[in-house]
Amino acid sequence: MRFQLSEETEMLRAAVRAFAEKELAPFARERDERGGVGRSVWGKMAAMGLAAIPLEEQYGGAGGTVLDYAIVLEELAAACPSSAAMLAAHTGYAVWPIRHYACHNGNGKFNSRLAALAEGRLLGGFAAPPPDEGSLIAEPNNSLQGGYRLNGVTNMAVNAETADLIITFARIHRQGGKRGKLTAFVIEKGTPGFHAVPGGAKIGLKGFSTGLLQCENCRLVEDTDQLGRLGQGRAIAASVVEIGNIGAAAQAVGIAQGALRAAVDYAKTRKQFGKPISRQQGIAFKLADMLTQVEAARLLVYQAAWRMSEKLACAREAAIARKISAQTAIAVTLEAVQLFGGYGYMKEYGVERMLRDA
Repeated sequence: MRFQLSEETEMLRAAVRAFAEKELAPFARERDERGGVGRSVWGKMAAMGLAAIPLEEQYGGAGGTVLDYAIVLEELAAACPSSAAMLAAHTGYAVWPIRHYACHNGNGKFNSRLAALAEGRLLGGFAAPPPDEGSLIAEPNNSLQGGYRLNGVTNMAVNAETADLIITFARIHRQGGKRGKLTAFVIEKGTPGFHAVPGGAKIGLKGFSTGLLQCENCRLVEDTDQLGRLGQGRAIAASVVEIGNIGAAAQAVGIAQGALRAAVDYAKTRKQFGKPISRQQGIAFKLADMLTQVEAARLLVYQAAWRMSEKLACAREAAIARKISAQTAIAVTLEAVQLFGGYGYMKEYGVERMLRDA
């Protein structure tokens, strides 16, 4: 086995790291306090060609691998986790299902949507169906134009207020009140009767837009707004689990890596007893343990992403990577806060935000 990234992937990593350090890191605290990443940041990421890394070039994507995508998220999250989360929600939860459930059905509207998402002209979002199979109700529109009228409130949606279009799920209600199978729909911003509602204050990832979606007689036309086949909603929702787990795991590794870099930089400059604390054995042991955890989690993420890139079964590997990476992010950021001492609780040093984001 060769544990070696390609030259192209290493160049991608270097470019994204430089971008993140210049464009994202200096304003990460501001985004956290303001509670929003903003479309200007999205425009810069899209201009970098990051909107659809694993999407084939024939559909307007970068033609990269899922491993490339994971590395991009890792580097972005090391600088600004909320910005990375915005990209992950767009690519993993909007571009991915539209690519796999719409681009072969001859629906010109979905094909143009996919191209716009891939180029970053549109920002995508996703509202996962809740455990009760969907609180949104879709009733057939009895007018000659057909389609459905959606009513109700969705589960928590990602990129809720910032997205131009959101994939959501509803139960089709037939005559007599019978509930049909769960079906996926795409709702565009500006559709009459559709409103995004803030989901409340969060402890972390404050710059990442999450919220609820309200539909009041929101009218959709079936052939241009229904994603996949009638009743295929559960399969579409399940299709994003693996790439979603990989994306979340990559972001967690990035957060841990960002905290580790901050801790190392601080330990090299902070002096006690006449020398940098990085040369104190106890501190050096802490940094070594942090590095070990980050490297172990990173390899799990890369393994899962590589398997998905190679079209191998990866559900198990992706779930393991997400679990370990999340635990690693919390452990490493907490250690970073403690290493900074009292300064770790001060906002200007950034590690308290990393802990909250983790």
